[in-house]
Amino acid sequence: MQDCYSKRLPVSTKRIQNRAKQIYKSLVELSDVVDKDKYTFQGSRGWVQKFIKRYNLASKLVSGDATSDDTETTRRYIEEIYKMMNEGGYLPCQVFNAVETALYWKKMPEKSYVAKEEAMTTGFKDAKDRVSLLFCCNGSGDFKAKPLLIHRSARPRPFQNISMLTLPVHWRANKNGWMTKGVFEEWFMTHFRAEVKEYCATKNISFKAILVLDNCPGYSTNLNDIQNEIKVIYLPPNTQSLLQPMNQEVMATFKLFYLDHTFEDIHKALVDDEELTVRQYWKRFNILHGVRFIGKAWQAVTQGCLLNGWRNLLPDTTPDFVGFEEDNMTRVLNMAKALPGDGFQDLNENDIWNMMESPERELNDTEVLELVDKKQNDIGTEDDDGDCVESSPTLTMSNLKKIMSYYEQLTQLIQEADPSFERKESVTAILDRGIAPYKEIYRERQALNKQSMITPLFGSFSGSPAPQKEEPAFSLYHNQLQQITMTTQKMKMTIPTSSNSSTPSYITLTQWNPISYDMATKSAPPPPPKHLYHLLTTN
Repeated sequence: MQDCYSKRLPVSTKRIQNRAKQIYKSLVELSDVVDKDKYTFQGSRGWVQKFIKRYNLASKLVSGDATSDDTETTRRYIEEIYKMMNEGGYLPCQVFNAVETALYWKKMPEKSYVAKEEAMTTGFKDAKDRVSLLFCCNGSGDFKAKPLLIHRSARPRPFQNISMLTLPVHWRANKNGWMTKGVFEEWFMTHFRAEVKEYCATKNISFKAILVLDNCPGYSTNLNDIQNEIKVIYLPPNTQSLLQPMNQEVMATFKLFYLDHTFEDIHKALVDDEELTVRQYWKRFNILHGVRFIGKAWQAVTQGCLLNGWRNLLPDTTPDFVGFEEDNMTRVLNMAKALPGDGFQDLNENDIWNMMESPERELNDTEVLELVDKKQNDIGTEDDDGDCVESSPTLTMSNLKKIMSYYEQLTQLIQEADPSFERKESVTAILDRGIAPYKEIYRERQALNKQSMITPLFGSFSGSPAPQKEEPAFSLYHNQLQQITMTTQKMKMTIPTSSNSSTPSYITLTQWNPISYDMATKSAPPPPPKHLYHLLTTN
């Protein structure tokens, strides 16, 4: 079902019955049972109804031709969405569309010798590996959400020492690498809403939006019930091929850019290492490379390209068609044909299109069984656990000091060893720009360390008093902390004003104005270090 929907193939109750019986028959044939005729499966209407109810497929079935468009339904839907925009005061930039697509991230042209060898070699299973991607943009083309990527592994081996938060995608995983309602709802509530809110703030407009979706079984249907700012609406059946903005050449353009970056990187690698072959490069090409190229390809999709996708859904508010760059296909094809090895020189545009498009057919019984078997075999493997347990590298103060030290040693060596003044000044300037972010982090960490002098104020959070110290009157170290009460925005501490006082005096810590307070004279002494907190009497 997921496979058919991702390929926009029609799915009906009759088709479900037929495929279920076919798959059952294949399972019996592959089993070790002797009397195979004894095992039958009717695939009755009652079974189909229970299957549809179990997986909530009633509203997801497509009974007609997947490429046919109901013109009248399309016209009425466009009128309704404009009516909704006018009544709700939505601008085109506040209308968003998200779409899921599949990407075979490690796929070579079928004519190439690499692809032919992959078909006969068990070591190239990645050739059939795909990821699910969710892309989103708005009606003005000036907003592109960070893509959501769904893989079978929570942390593949190439990501062992990489923080997943720094990737150009939101990385999620499940056993099949498919969209699920839980994954989509988490993306919507955690990432999409935050990005839209930030976008609206930069545009100085109200935080409200319309999200247009197709009827994918993996999309959550209760999004309008759990939040109010973003109204989620769905495209009518059989209209996706015409109305879906992100399906209007946008996905094809993205995948073309993905191939562009891939082939370009192959050429660079071959130039750097003359002994390297395409097959050797392809063998070490992993999902980390793919993710980097996904980020670059999505970044390369222009605002004009995105606007072209909206010209059918929002025809009255979308600028005229600006056209696509035909040179992109020519560039990719020429780079592919220039690769050394059998088969590359015979490529044409159809071969490139075949690389970008998923096969528009159902999986056969063998492929379905392989998928199920793969899912079972994947359970318990070391690199696809649901939770990532590997620790990501951290920028400790020790590491930052090493970076600063190496930077100083390198710049000093360049100044001493290079006789060319112009060259060493140019290189040093580049190094200065590169080290700047680490210097900023280092300064921030130093400032935080200096603020640690405030910790004696707090003593033990279990209520035990802090040790007394003989300090000037304006220092709180002189006072014994008897109680600490945590509140939402401040810390209230009970401090006796004198040993004979029966009524304690309360002072409040707020990180605002860096001055101290004289408990004896109730006047401000000369400002102490700026990292102390502002103290106000509140009794």
